[in-house]
Amino acid sequence: MSELTGKKDKLKKYRYIPFIIITVLIPLAKYRIRVYHNEEIKKVLLRTQWYDDYYCLIKVLLLYLAVFLMLVAYIFRKNDDKKFPEILYFLIPYNICLLLSVCFSDYKITALFGIVDMYEGGLTQLCYCCILLFSYYLISDPEDMIAIIKMALAASVAVTVPGVLEFSGVLPLEQPNTLSSTIGNSNYVGTYGAVLLPVAVAVVLIEANSVKQVTYFLFFFGSAFFLLSGSASRAGYLAVFATILFFFAVLRRVAEIRAKWMLAFVLYGLCIFLSMNLYKNGLLWEEIKSMNVQIRTGTRQADF
Repeated sequence: MSELTGKKDKLKKYRYIPFIIITVLIPLAKYRIRVYHNEEIKKVLLRTQWYDDYYCLIKVLLLYLAVFLMLVAYIFRKNDDKKFPEILYFLIPYNICLLLSVCFSDYKITALFGIVDMYEGGLTQLCYCCILLFSYYLISDPEDMIAIIKMALAASVAVTVPGVLEFSGVLPLEQPNTLSSTIGNSNYVGTYGAVLLPVAVAVVLIEANSVKQVTYFLFFFGSAFFLLSGSASRAGYLAVFATILFFFAVLRRVAEIRAKWMLAFVLYGLCIFLSMNLYKNGLLWEEIKSMNVQIRTGTRQADF
């Protein structure tokens, strides 16, 4: 009986491996791979012998590996008591349309794998759906969910280290005045920080231990906000702005109860942003102001 329990515990630990790959290895993987174009890709991109992929090829290969391991874990550890969730039925028509779009595309290779600097084709979209589905079956304990979220936030702290070195000038920037860190592209860094920022806020608020709560506040929230600010990504800025509006519209009561923490988040975020903006001679603020100009210009053109 004890041997059987031991085997179950080992299998439970193995279930974490795909999530470690997704939350830790993919953000931190930084290895450039030369990508040679086939004839179809040459029709889509400029005619070059090879293309810089922003580390995306190594990251998407890790994604494929993680989904394969999830499938194996799902086969051996499927919880028969769990029924297919009704909320995920939308995946069926979505994946049917996805497969049809790949099959009837004039550029089937590109439709399946995506452009070589992104790899966001049909196969990657299918992997995202599999992660959503397999996560439902493999992770049911809330403590396991929180542990995975904390792994992702801990990885963001590691991603921040080369970002700080880039921002301070110790490491060369991939693009002028923007961070790329181990992510490889400033827009990806911005969306990465925008996704993790509300998650970091949630982890801080639910933590009961005061020491851990302050630690998570300083490192998890600070890292996500630093990456978002330093990326100068308009998409990231807009995503956070929309998240803040949604948060206060839906969770206003929580914000009122945790008013002191809400104030701490705002003040800490302002300190990080103002310090970075001062170091860059106002470039970050100019980027935000340029968003307002573009929105006004777009509105005028639409009116016209």
